[in-house]
Amino acid sequence: QDGSVNFDRSWKEYKEGFGDLHTEYWLGNEHIHDLTSQGDYTLRVDLEDWSGKHKHAVYQSF
Repeated sequence: QDGSVNFDRSWKEYKEGFGDLHTEYWLGNEHIHDLTSQGDYTLRVDLEDWSGKHKHAVYQSF
C-alpha cells in the first residue's frame, strides 16, 4: 500500500477490478461475489491509519 493507485473510481471499475497486484489492487465486486457465493466465509478487514495505528474487524458468515 503505497498510494500509487487512485481509489476514486466508477462503479464499473469497482465491479471489474483495478490496480497493480504488486502494490495496491481491488479484485472487483463481481469476482468477489463469484468467490464468496459458493459457501460461508469469514472476512477480516485490516486498517492502518497515517500514524501507523492498526485496527481490524472480523465478520462471520461473509
